[in-house]
Amino acid sequence: MHQQWQQRGYATPVDTLIGCGVLTKKAYEEWRFGKVPYLEKCCTVNLRKLSFILRKMREYADKNGWKASFCYYKQWGVKKKQGHKKTVELQFSKSGATGIERQYATHFVDGDRIKMLKE
Repeated sequence: MHQQWQQRGYATPVDTLIGCGVLTKKAYEEWRFGKVPYLEKCCTVNLRKLSFILRKMREYADKNGWKASFCYYKQWGVKKKQGHKKTVELQFSKSGATGIERQYATHFVDGDRIKMLKE
């Protein structure tokens, strides 16, 4: 999370999972293109460890005063139908439970850091 914060002023659960080696970039891309039904299926650790990682991310963000910001994850590579792009929202967990989905889709933002990086 700290590296993401330094580079761009915010951190995401997906990038943290990739950075920890829990999720490969290839598996992430397969999920984004809709080849995998939910993200947890791609992860190399069990649900208990994933939950632990998400909890620690929130604690770290809270400790540093970062703002939680919900983000929609939409499928990549969806073809246009009659001139309109079809939107397919991706699923993170097998259950699709709202609370779990929200944890994965929450980015942690440091507005001050972002302003500093833009200057």
